[in-house]
Amino acid sequence: MTIQQSKTIWAMTAVALGLLTTACDNNTNGDDPIVCEGTVPDHGSLCPGDDVGLTAPTTNLIVESCTTALHCEYQCDSGYNLENNECVFDQDATPICEATGDAQCYYIAPDGDDLSDGTITDPFASTNPIIDTIAPGDFIYFRGGTYGEAAKGQIVNYADWLPDYYAVAYIRRSGEEGSPITFKAYPGELPVLDLYHVNPECDPQSLDDCARDAFHVRGADYIRISGFEIVHGSIVVGGNSRYTWIEDNHIHDLLTDRDNNGLIMLYFTQFAYIRNNHLHDTYSRSIPDGNDGWMLNETKDHHDAQHNGCITTLSGDIYVGYDHETSGPFEFTGNNIHDCPVHLFIKNPQGQMVNGDGVNIWVKDNFFHGAGRLGQHVNAANMLFENNLFKDIPGISQMGTDEYYDEDNNLSMINEISTRNMEFRNNVFSLTPSIVNMWGQGFLLANGVFSQEPEDKFKFYNNVVVIESTAATPGEMGWNQAGYIFSNSYGGQIDTDPTVSKTLSRIDSQNNCFINSEGDNIAFLKHWFNGSETITGYSHSDAQSLYGINGAGDLFPSDTNPATHFTDPGNNDYSILPGSPCSGITNIGLSDPTLFTN
Repeated sequence: MTIQQSKTIWAMTAVALGLLTTACDNNTNGDDPIVCEGTVPDHGSLCPGDDVGLTAPTTNLIVESCTTALHCEYQCDSGYNLENNECVFDQDATPICEATGDAQCYYIAPDGDDLSDGTITDPFASTNPIIDTIAPGDFIYFRGGTYGEAAKGQIVNYADWLPDYYAVAYIRRSGEEGSPITFKAYPGELPVLDLYHVNPECDPQSLDDCARDAFHVRGADYIRISGFEIVHGSIVVGGNSRYTWIEDNHIHDLLTDRDNNGLIMLYFTQFAYIRNNHLHDTYSRSIPDGNDGWMLNETKDHHDAQHNGCITTLSGDIYVGYDHETSGPFEFTGNNIHDCPVHLFIKNPQGQMVNGDGVNIWVKDNFFHGAGRLGQHVNAANMLFENNLFKDIPGISQMGTDEYYDEDNNLSMINEISTRNMEFRNNVFSLTPSIVNMWGQGFLLANGVFSQEPEDKFKFYNNVVVIESTAATPGEMGWNQAGYIFSNSYGGQIDTDPTVSKTLSRIDSQNNCFINSEGDNIAFLKHWFNGSETITGYSHSDAQSLYGINGAGDLFPSDTNPATHFTDPGNNDYSILPGSPCSGITNIGLSDPTLFTN
């Protein structure tokens, strides 16, 4: 399913998912939002877009079918009929059950009871009755509605330092190939898992860490989690779990001080597929108060930004040795990602496990936007970024690190999986101060000699990049000056020769369109020499002659008006206009721009 296709599903839950503009976004009366009012019917869902465009407070209304004439209409969920202005369970309806063979279907509902039998007519309240007995091919359906304390599942207790709160499901039993264990929303319904409601003893105003894992998969294989809205929580996969699908979820608004945090966290895990999720807003729970103390982060401050990602990965190679507790291959496709301090936090080197195309992390068809940057730490190898829209966000501030040495001071095999073979192709960066700062790139062979093999290159092909309004020019540059395209850094693999760069010489830039105010006089490279002794900007031609950068087919239009180049950027249509200079490059920009149009 693509982003465009998922809009149909997400529209069914416009308020909860936030992909469509909500009442609070564009219905206002002075400073007060105009919203739907009254009781929300049990077992009913808001008709698509019915809270948008309100001119006066409107009472919720339950209807047989949605109309375009009225607002705030609710329609009964699947398996329920409208009777006497209530949604009543249809005793004659055939319950949906996708399990086959001997596998079972279980049902959980906000008004369920763990003493029930888990059928659709007598659902469970939580996963507790089945969490230790579920088997390959089983489906665990969550009915629509907001879940409360009765949905408390299990405490994630694999370490004594973890907070003593309940997940909805702590999953430790495995499915099988072709028969995963599936936790999913009942078709046509939206289960809302708010960890503050599931754990009411959690104080939302406390600085102490609170509940945070809605689903935690540990040491379990073939698990699918699909269709949930998760508030104040996350999905965590770890303990060398294999084959996990996390799809069509809306996960948001998590405050936590845990290290290496994320809305979706992949720790020491293999074969994970993160598809068509809506991910936004996770931040440090406590931030400095300016008086040597701490306060609750109610302003979405980006304190400790490097440790808070919309998607976070962690591999164990640097802790327990090369090829032990490693991570990947992963697929991040079709996601709507925004407003996290870093959108992707790829903390440690990883990359020896790849898919059939040699890719460890495939980032494709995603929409990155809002506050935050694409990445602050990106340290994996064999990554491919393809057909992504990076709308008005900074790039990667630290890709790679310095060389790894073993206990005998010899070069470690960890270097083999540290930011080698990185590729961006057919992406659009609509407005960015720079693409990437390279702290480490490529593999050190010996005595200052670095590999020039294709697998050690940073490949940048057929992308469109709009550099922020004030582009930097060649010559001396300030340490915090932006407006360039690629840079090394004062840290990481430090260059000690002004004419040789361990990292910048790895760049293979071809057939890109770099739109900027200075045209081909932009600082294509920003070179930090000997730490920060001198910082110099180099033009595209100097980058080719001094550092051996390819640069074939790159163009540098100086007209920065979006209307010159893009069809309709206001509606996220970043297809290239025939009259744009960029159109002179074959196969330029997004390979499928329709995925992102409003």
